[in-house]
Amino acid sequence: MLNVSISELKARAWQDLSGRWGNAVLVTLLVGLISLGAAFVPLGSLLIGGPLSIGFVVYFVNMAKKMDVQTGLIFTPFNKYGNALLTYFLRMILILLATSPIIIYVAIYFLIHSTDIESLSVAQGIGFTITLLVLVIIPIYVELRLALMYYIVSDNLEVPADKALELSWKMMSGHVWDLFVLTLSFILWYFLGIFTFGIAFLWLMPYYTATVAHFYLELKNLYPEYAEVIDGYGNPDKPIEPMDTVYVNE
Repeated sequence: MLNVSISELKARAWQDLSGRWGNAVLVTLLVGLISLGAAFVPLGSLLIGGPLSIGFVVYFVNMAKKMDVQTGLIFTPFNKYGNALLTYFLRMILILLATSPIIIYVAIYFLIHSTDIESLSVAQGIGFTITLLVLVIIPIYVELRLALMYYIVSDNLEVPADKALELSWKMMSGHVWDLFVLTLSFILWYFLGIFTFGIAFLWLMPYYTATVAHFYLELKNLYPEYAEVIDGYGNPDKPIEPMDTVYVNE
């Protein structure tokens, strides 16, 4: 369990954003517009979306660390473009693989019942729904275990993508429920975003990302051995301990 409550993490994020909402909304809008523009270019979303998404997180991680934040921070991952892109692809591929059982199950189910789909009993419908809900848990769980990848790389752009994956998986052990509940605590904001045709998301995304940034930093404080590994990359004064010797939170 975390040493602080979710409400405390949200309060810290809100305090960080106080007096900075205008710039935070501007950063969110800018990232959204660039991502939208990239969607009209062949492979644009794949080639730009990853580093830009990490750049968005960089802004709020720096804010949570009480560092100076400028709009240009969202472009810093392009200085380590290869690693940022690999981090994005690695996370996306693993989440897609975790989603594949759902696709396979639905495809096989409808293939088997293609001729009698309209005559399925209520019990069969309930069974299908329950199985589908159970399978949905898999990608949600995987996504939560990998949720810190962008934050780790945002904290130190030198951390390789595979190490960011490994660190996120280990740091999130025992904290998946914490992050799940934290995400659910923003549910009214998500509904507000839908009802305002996406406008409220310009405020939701900074608030949520800043809160998760504090969640990440709290885990770094909780597991200093992992923090040393993260901070050690690219720092000759902090030798990196091999990952296979770090067993704090398997």
